[in-house]
Amino acid sequence: AIETAVAGCDVAVLDLKMPRMGGLELAGHLKEKDPDLQIVILTGYGNMETAIEAVQRGIFDYIGKAEIDMVRLERAVREASERARLTRTNRELVTKLTVSNNRLQALQSVSTALSREPHQDRVLESLTRAARELTGSATARVILFAASHSEDIVIEAASGDGAETLVGVRLQPGEGVAALAAKTERAISGQDLARHPVQPHVPEVLV
Repeated sequence: AIETAVAGCDVAVLDLKMPRMGGLELAGHLKEKDPDLQIVILTGYGNMETAIEAVQRGIFDYIGKAEIDMVRLERAVREASERARLTRTNRELVTKLTVSNNRLQALQSVSTALSREPHQDRVLESLTRAARELTGSATARVILFAASHSEDIVIEAASGDGAETLVGVRLQPGEGVAALAAKTERAISGQDLARHPVQPHVPEVLV
């Protein structure tokens, strides 16, 4: 039963009295493996003491066999499954919110630091370092574009992996991720690249 629960299920229906291990004891082991798993206990020996213990152990429902029918059992399992789903969803949302808050705080710290930095090269270096930390990327590059009288995009300054080879390079529209980012003035995702294929220029990671 423990192996099955760990493999993935939302609800376990257990008998209170079983040969080698009681239902409440097994429920405790299952909850240790998966706190979101919901337990329904069936018993023909129910009393107030075991019912209270079941509640304390986080049992979703405690049904006496004398009262049970398939409709009641089906309803209990369905409701227990819904609680398991909601619990997992809430945990995922909390995790995502925590990550977002951490990133927001990091961005605010970076913005404050950059606003006090008068040197352009240090600003770019700080942005590159912050990009690596916030995204968990192994590589990152920050590129500063200059205005051009033609449609070409001129790289005025750069920082990060391989940046020293880019300064002064002219990119034509559609040539590389950098050109696409400059044209759209927003972050470029994998879906954008699928919809708007770009011509390779140099291997680049643009932040």
